[in-house]
Amino acid sequence: MIISRSTFNELRENNKLRSERAIYLGIITAIFIAVVLIIINTVSAASTKQWPASNDWTQETLTDKSANLITTATGLTMTPPGIASNVTPSVIATGLDTPWAMRFAPSGKLFITERPGRVRVFENNVLNPTPVLTISGTETLSAEEGLQGMALDPDFGNNGYMYLYYTYSPGDGSMKNRVARYTVSGNTTVGTPVTLVDAIPGSRFHNGGRIAFGPDGKLYIATGAADVDAAAQDLNSTAGKILRINPDGTIPADNPFPGLPVYSLGHRNPQGLAWHPETGKLWSTEHGPTGTPPFCCHDEVNIIEPGANYGWPKHYASLTNSTYSSLNVVNPVYPVYESGDGKWAPGGAIFYRGDQLGGPWKNSLIFAGLGFQNAGGRALYRLGLNVDNTTPTSLDSLFVNQYGRLRDVVEGPGGDLYLATSNRDGRGQPIAEDDRIVKLTPTIDSASSTATGTLTFDAGSGSTADWGSIVSETTTPTGTSVTFQSRSSTDGTTYSAYTSDIPSSPNGRFIQIKITLTSNQAGVVPSVSNLSLNYDPVTAPPPPPVSFCSGSTAAVCEDFTSNAANFTPTGGTWTVSNGKYVLTNPLTTSSGVVHNRSIHKTSVGSNFVASAKVTMTPSSSTSNDIAFIFGYTNSTNYWSVSLAENNSSGNHGLFRIVNNAWTQVADITTSGSQLIDGLTYDIRLERTGTMLKIYRNNVLVLTTIQSTMPASGSFGLGSINDAASFDELVVTETATPPPPPPPVSFCSGSTAAVCEDFTSSAANFTRSAGTWNVSGGKYVLTNPATSGSGVYNRAIHNKSITGNFTATAKLTPTTSSSTANDVALLFAYTNSTNYWFVSLAENNSTGNHGLFRVVNGTFTQVVDFTSTYQIRDATTYDVKLVRSGNTLTIFRNNVQVANTTQSTLPATGTFGLGSINDPASFDELVVTQP
Repeated sequence: MIISRSTFNELRENNKLRSERAIYLGIITAIFIAVVLIIINTVSAASTKQWPASNDWTQETLTDKSANLITTATGLTMTPPGIASNVTPSVIATGLDTPWAMRFAPSGKLFITERPGRVRVFENNVLNPTPVLTISGTETLSAEEGLQGMALDPDFGNNGYMYLYYTYSPGDGSMKNRVARYTVSGNTTVGTPVTLVDAIPGSRFHNGGRIAFGPDGKLYIATGAADVDAAAQDLNSTAGKILRINPDGTIPADNPFPGLPVYSLGHRNPQGLAWHPETGKLWSTEHGPTGTPPFCCHDEVNIIEPGANYGWPKHYASLTNSTYSSLNVVNPVYPVYESGDGKWAPGGAIFYRGDQLGGPWKNSLIFAGLGFQNAGGRALYRLGLNVDNTTPTSLDSLFVNQYGRLRDVVEGPGGDLYLATSNRDGRGQPIAEDDRIVKLTPTIDSASSTATGTLTFDAGSGSTADWGSIVSETTTPTGTSVTFQSRSSTDGTTYSAYTSDIPSSPNGRFIQIKITLTSNQAGVVPSVSNLSLNYDPVTAPPPPPVSFCSGSTAAVCEDFTSNAANFTPTGGTWTVSNGKYVLTNPLTTSSGVVHNRSIHKTSVGSNFVASAKVTMTPSSSTSNDIAFIFGYTNSTNYWSVSLAENNSSGNHGLFRIVNNAWTQVADITTSGSQLIDGLTYDIRLERTGTMLKIYRNNVLVLTTIQSTMPASGSFGLGSINDAASFDELVVTETATPPPPPPPVSFCSGSTAAVCEDFTSSAANFTRSAGTWNVSGGKYVLTNPATSGSGVYNRAIHNKSITGNFTATAKLTPTTSSSTANDVALLFAYTNSTNYWFVSLAENNSTGNHGLFRVVNGTFTQVVDFTSTYQIRDATTYDVKLVRSGNTLTIFRNNVQVANTTQSTLPATGTFGLGSINDPASFDELVVTQP
């Protein structure tokens, strides 16, 4: 879903992204030379022909009525949501070990960093086997640290300066990151490296690492929060920031925080830096959180302003983490675009500046995607921008899962693009060639090309044809023509337009879009992206409804031909014609009163969805005020929604009329909300409690809260001064969802971040075996018993839960004579002799780690963990358990360790902490039940 900056605040206030209302799918076309390719897709056996006297239309049923749909049909190839047909990929280098950054030297050499600490060079179409340099002692024990970012000095051709960002250990068990300058001569380094920024907080995860020179000649450094999230808000820490320094390491005098290298703050894990070629603005790609929803995904694209705060950890994308409610984050800046519940895990980013690709590539933000946990998102992304060079209009995903995890992308001297894979970082599925460098070369075709195709939409059985418009946001290249054509499935009427909007709504449930793309520009494949058909999915009433649906067909829920007696008309002349309810000869006196009205006799409660089609007919009045009346408490107290052509205050909006006193309680200011004579409009009201939402042609024009709206009432149709016709009235009463129960949580601590404060809440636990103490807010086990079976050094919480839960704790094993390092998070007790626990063991032998069940002292391992997940002394680990029914999912440091179904899990139990043989400390125990 494309989210512009202008609409982002509204989405955030609603606290969710209404992706079900607007999903934009892209279109990719093929090149056709000398012939017209006609391919008719095979549809399911349930599909039937809906189009008379034509064989080039196909029909496909829409199964998800909550989404807009464009389906593949004749002559057009679609790879939602991207376009990739105008580049040819080729693998030019293989056998690399987790390349992280690429940079071209003025000579055409391509320098490449590898995470184990090497800088390689690709020149003359050969990857040199001898590294340019190797940094000894680079930390590469997990998936995210090591040698990462690289930048070449703007005067590299003369001074040979190369800047590198890498992780190292200072010898105290911690990790740090450093930016150092090296001097390259030929294909080797000379002299001694110069450290520019040191002791940047590091971790196994979230080190940031991208560095780049800006157009101002300053070096910009993206740093991660390094698993200490609150550090991103601390100006005295370099973690979770974008830093800005002079090439010699000094701090620029015009930095936003005098004397500090901080350029922006509140970042989680930024890994892409790119400057727009026209505006000069800095853009950044950033990883969102990983975990269970809503603490997942929401990767970001940000425009970086000096001194701005981007919200982490309290704010990420459009969401707020209540865990950090006490953290003071002033005026956070929200992204111009985010991934929602999808996961890109974005890496390097550039703005494409060349002319070789043109079209949708020029000045677009191109960024690499690593994907998430062996799932989706592994792709090259292309974010198109509006003419303002700020507002995103389209997102294409290219080469989805074709090359695996993609870490970096650069533009070569000739306008080609180069991609670096990252399949050997411990999170991919490498093939023998990995890791690879892939070159994307523009595909040049000297001939003109034509593609003709049909795209099909079906609103589904039982839906009303609440059509909106066909929208194409992308400007087509020079020499490209596009034709839109729609056809009704009911009577075969064809509507055609050469603009972006179909001027009339089709008669019937089906619509098709016939597209002809023709280009006479060499090297350009004609294409249209962001094509969508907007419709109203709510008009398919959910069972069991309380609905005015007594008509002869499901598509026309109120058939006025047979059900006009359901209405009591007042004022004007009301007749029935062709299934429509028609108002003629309206009264034009009694200003401020909807006196031409007709009220339905059925009453509904305070929650409903109501929709109707309204057609204005020409009259002497210019106000064109029609009304959708609702919420009667009696004949002198009602509410109405009016939409007026002249759009002046007082003629349109939400009104309350009490004893003929007319009060406008909310004005509709949305552009284009007025009505025009002779056209048909879909109007929909959605009420939940005191909140009312008003839509015109599926576009939200007003959201308002009115505490005095009556709890129940009837519905009506009417006009102030004008003639009109109404049809397809649908009113469905909806149930009020009960409020969710408060969470059952061990949150008795003094702060939200530490739900179980052991300093004050140690009495909540019953201890068994070993010596248990409270120290520094942690629950500490010393002098453990080392005999017996099961987890016998344990502390059990006094509170009990039933059913599903999420439980997290921090575990830190301490040095002992034992090498097992078995610590446990116990759960689901039914009694003192029947429990389950998760153990993580350093020696990784079967029986010492995994998921265990203990019944009457009998110790049974039911799931074994792999060698990736052992723990080490003096290191803190986050362990999380998520139970849903009989399925238990286990995480260590936000990485899934196991997912298992165990039918014998007890329904009710308590939680505990413990160890088999070893001392350990525990803190931040959080157990929450949804």
